[in-house]
Amino acid sequence: MPPKGQPKKSPGPGGLPELPAAYRQVFNTAAGRMVLEDLQDNGFIHTSTHVPGDDHATAMNEGTRRLVLHIENMLRVEPDQMPRQVRRKGRGT
Repeated sequence: MPPKGQPKKSPGPGGLPELPAAYRQVFNTAAGRMVLEDLQDNGFIHTSTHVPGDDHATAMNEGTRRLVLHIENMLRVEPDQMPRQVRRKGRGT
């Protein structure tokens, strides 16, 4: 297990992460789709994150939204299509 705060690295071919495949395995089930839909409904994917007059609440909502967007992006990407910038962040080579 990597030190706290360090992302896990996967020994995939060419050093590319296997993480997108793991996301698809988890969310490509009836239960996974139900959970993802709930995350989208509660994660500001279909609604505004803005809270008038409350910058902190808006920032919190944006953080929630960012996590759901990350899951959606991981479900879309093939490991060999992952942008180089993402791979450089410790998620592979």
